[in-house]
Amino acid sequence: MPLEKNLIEEGSVVMVQKGAYLKTCRVFSGRSYTFGKRGDGQFTLNLDGALGCPFGSSFRMDRVSNKMFSVIKIENPVISLDIVTEGGVDNRDLQDDGRSQKLTPDEIIKLKNKGLTGKEKYVNKKQKKYGETITIHRPTIRLLNDMYYTQDPLKIANLRIDTLSQLLCHCNVQGGGNFAVFESGSQGLVTAAMLQRMGTTGHLVQVYHGAHPQREAVDFMNFSEEELLVLSFINVTKLPEAAQRDSLTTTTTTTTTTATTTTTTTTAEPMDTNGELVTFLKH
Repeated sequence: MPLEKNLIEEGSVVMVQKGAYLKTCRVFSGRSYTFGKRGDGQFTLNLDGALGCPFGSSFRMDRVSNKMFSVIKIENPVISLDIVTEGGVDNRDLQDDGRSQKLTPDEIIKLKNKGLTGKEKYVNKKQKKYGETITIHRPTIRLLNDMYYTQDPLKIANLRIDTLSQLLCHCNVQGGGNFAVFESGSQGLVTAAMLQRMGTTGHLVQVYHGAHPQREAVDFMNFSEEELLVLSFINVTKLPEAAQRDSLTTTTTTTTTTATTTTTTTTAEPMDTNGELVTFLKH
């Protein structure tokens, strides 16, 4: 298994997190990247200051111009994502007898009509204070799944991380095995998850339809060349040709040496392409 790179290097894909917002980008020196939704929430970052820093580092956004920022590493970052955690009295000892609520229903409605609650004001204040901080992560299957699902669940066929985990578990995906996956409409997320589990041993074939294979998530994962050697692609329209070609030489392959003859029989489970998401094959 190749060693994971712990530092942010030029040309590597990173995941930039600002609050609950996540986005991927490939880092190059001197290049700027646009984040956020169009309008007031959009901003541009130059990530040169992140090169050479460890993954998981937090950075302060330093304003260069109106919506242009550079990044400066924070040595002792404040964990600002858990700002809603507050100490104090809780309600474990309250009795549901109607006497614990000091406000009448009309008074509660009036308070709601006035605007934000105290907790919401507290959260907004903290987000404003720490909102100019970003964290740069190494891409993982979980983070990619979260990003896709937050942006648009339909981009990954509504595939949740728990469902993906069950697919990998039930198919017993592991290094050294031979697997095939038919994937459509999930950005190559299933293929990337299988490839990560297999490491550098075995063989994984992605069967796809259309002009190009589904491999966006694969490209985001910073796989090494050694890991990518495990993966190959074939268009679903080429399968009959491959089956016909194999039938001429196959099911039984005979190799003759000067003194020995070896016969090998290979069988494969049939592939069902009726499912819209994925179907696995193993032999």
